[in-house]
Amino acid sequence: MTVILNIFRWLFGLVFAFLFFIFAVTGIPLSLIFQQVTKTEVGMSWARAIAEDPATVSILFDSFLEGIAESGAIDDPALQQTFRQAASPTTELGKALRTLATPEIIGRNIIENTEKYYVWRDGDSLDLDIRLKLAEDDASWAQLVAVMLQSRYESLEACTPQQRASLGRVDAKTIAEIPCSVGSMSPATFRAAAREMVAKPEEQKIIREGFPLLTYDATNRAEAQEAKDSILRSERGLTTLRTVMWIGLLLLLLLMLVLFTPTNGVNFIVTGVIAIGTGIAISGIGRMLLTIHEVVRETLSQPLVNQGMVLVLLGVVSIGFGIWKLAKKGKEAKVV
Repeated sequence: MTVILNIFRWLFGLVFAFLFFIFAVTGIPLSLIFQQVTKTEVGMSWARAIAEDPATVSILFDSFLEGIAESGAIDDPALQQTFRQAASPTTELGKALRTLATPEIIGRNIIENTEKYYVWRDGDSLDLDIRLKLAEDDASWAQLVAVMLQSRYESLEACTPQQRASLGRVDAKTIAEIPCSVGSMSPATFRAAAREMVAKPEEQKIIREGFPLLTYDATNRAEAQEAKDSILRSERGLTTLRTVMWIGLLLLLLLMLVLFTPTNGVNFIVTGVIAIGTGIAISGIGRMLLTIHEVVRETLSQPLVNQGMVLVLLGVVSIGFGIWKLAKKGKEAKVV
């Protein structure tokens, strides 16, 4: 009966060891990231580091466009397809868009909008205006719009006879609004339509000021206050969650001490080995990040290494105490 009980104790101990490893290796890095990003100076330094890396900026911009296309916010299938093409840098539409949205321009947007966010979060004002501002080049804008119009048109289904009869003459003035395809259209038609669209005052305002992504002003004060309060509550909750996570990890260590043969010090040795292995894994994650960027090294990788070493130190102390208990038990056995 004792043997069976010990087997079950070890099995449960191994389960808790697995949970300890998983929670520590995922929870500690994630909690550290959330903790750091709530700090204004760290968040701004990360934004600048991202903006300085063209490859990272390109990936983020592509993901942003893909997210819009797949979000379900766009009901028009043709427009969804247009965004999918825009997300790819190899399509004609994607190439035209990236003449206006170079990594340098998108990087500048990241820095400016991140700064606006922290000023809004930390200040008394409820006004916030997050925008995506591309290059102010009317010719490039006209080229982009022409490609978008043609891409949208080519994805439309053919008109039924009734639809075609109701449309009447299709030219540069109507090509942007038609719901179906009337057949082959000259590229000049799309270019003419694009020039007319870009010349409109409302389009010129977008070109000069950018696309509004998130705006809080006098029209939605209550919504802005709720958003700010929610963010602050979330940040306080993350701080509490981080504390709870460490308490949970310590409880798992204590459970392992209780379950792994607690009579002769083996439990301390086994628990110590698990803590050391977990700490080395966390420190390893931190060391992997050392080569990414100086900002990441200072704000994320080094703290991860340090927290991993805390677990290693706990493991060493536990093993040392376990060895001492084993030695003490051996001496007592000899005396007897």
